[in-house]
Amino acid sequence: MRIIVVGTIVLDSIDHSGGDVTDSLGGIAHTISVLSALGGKRHRIVPVCRVGSDCRHRVEDWVAGLDGVSLEAVTWTDAPNPRVRLCYAEAADEGERVERLQHAPAPLQPADLTRAGDADIALINCITGSDCAPEAIHAARAASLRLYLDVHSLAYGTAADGRRFYRARDDWHRWLAVPDAVQSNRAEAATICGLSPADEVDTVIAAARTRMQRSTPQALTPAVWLLTLGAAGVAVLQRANDEVTVTRVAAPVVDVVDPTGAGDAFGAGFVDHWATTDDPVSAARVGTRIATAAALVRGAPSRGAFRHALATLNEE
Repeated sequence: MRIIVVGTIVLDSIDHSGGDVTDSLGGIAHTISVLSALGGKRHRIVPVCRVGSDCRHRVEDWVAGLDGVSLEAVTWTDAPNPRVRLCYAEAADEGERVERLQHAPAPLQPADLTRAGDADIALINCITGSDCAPEAIHAARAASLRLYLDVHSLAYGTAADGRRFYRARDDWHRWLAVPDAVQSNRAEAATICGLSPADEVDTVIAAARTRMQRSTPQALTPAVWLLTLGAAGVAVLQRANDEVTVTRVAAPVVDVVDPTGAGDAFGAGFVDHWATTDDPVSAARVGTRIATAAALVRGAPSRGAFRHALATLNEE
């Protein structure tokens, strides 16, 4: 199976709440690492992204240790690679973080997606918010049997100092009209629905359900909307005709080591299972377990570290 992964590989500097700092590849590196560990023998995983000259050798060395990953559709640039500083100690709520972005990438265009070739699944993960132009989603749709979108930083604006903040936008329909499945966390879903990012989970789920039921050509939503809720698991919203069902999937209870990239790992686990089952609820259960395992490892996990974490989780 050929899976294209669209987004940005960033250089992460993670300030943990205990005072430790982890430097790691981040962004779609989390997605690619987990997809490779789960199905690198079965898949051809093709990142579609721009990588700066200061990061090229690191990315090439990293991919050399992965199964099934091809750099054939990467664009190597002379620009500095995007960097993100994540600070959990500054965040007001447990599990939340303050993000600062430097060197946002030039958006991928339809031609970049076309160059990646046809695929069974396209997984688009909006790491920086400027990863691709909305028109590129249509190119991915035309070249792929299924399309999965992780909203992520589409819900963010960026201040002059690089700090990210949630903000409303009026062009959600350009992003949500095309994918078969969309992933967002609670705050991102609230932003899409015109609520406050601080609104309670049940309020956000109800608003998302209403939006799906009332979908119009000007405010389309996908058939499957996945709301990742951290330790509370995932809410799976599915639309069939005019009915929208909500299924809650619980997450394993663990002592989290590093939540960075857990949402990216969820998307990888979901897509790997969804590709063969076409069952969103079953895929969400798998994705939730995969995300939990990834949260037991700091930074983008190596194949060995991720598989050890998953095996440990499966023993409990």
